Amino acid sequence: MHIIPVLLALAVAAGHASAEATWISAGDAAYKVIRKAYPRIKPRESRTAMAGAEKIHLLEVSSQELDKIARTLHRELRHCGGFMYHSSEAAGRLMLEAASSARPHSVRPAYAIMNQATVAPLLSRMQEKNISEIIAGLTAFANRYYTSAPGIDSSNWLKAKWTALGTGRDHISIEQYAHARYDQRSVIATIAGSDKAG
Repeated sequence: MHIIPVLLALAVAAGHASAEATWISAGDAAYKVIRKAYPRIKPRESRTAMAGAEKIHLLEVSSQELDKIARTLHRELRHCGGFMYHSSEAAGRLMLEAASSARPHSVRPAYAIMNQATVAPLLSRMQEKNISEIIAGLTAFANRYYTSAPGIDSSNWLKAKWTALGTGRDHISIEQYAHARYDQRSVIATIAGSDKAG
């Protein structure tokens, strides 16, 4: 006679297990969009990153909501990302602590940029059209979230684009790094210098 309550409890537990808690942090603009789309999501903690900067909000969300949140932010804010993933609540709180204690770098670097003979010809070869093409190519993907099919496709697209840019240059190599826990690969471009780092 107690079978129905037990089955209901198991069903509820299974639902919670499939939608495990995930931790993300987002700035004010992204949080405003997330809050509008998912009113139940409230910050566990919010901190101002630096004097005068926006707040960063630590949010607990369902792992099943991450793709939807990424798509919502992409659509509403017209850019990718908008939040940072954390492996645990503790990791998220550590990031908040570090961000709130960081101070703007106010000391000028001690070096001078004096290689105009090299820089000027490179700048003259930069074209707005090329930069716009890369931005358009990246924004053509529904999202670039690391576990999504568009995210995997975007990594492959970026590798192909960078490989084409490096064609004919033996000192440039492009490779992908395979991660153990997800299918999207990181793209690594290496431009070998004439001197080894000391």
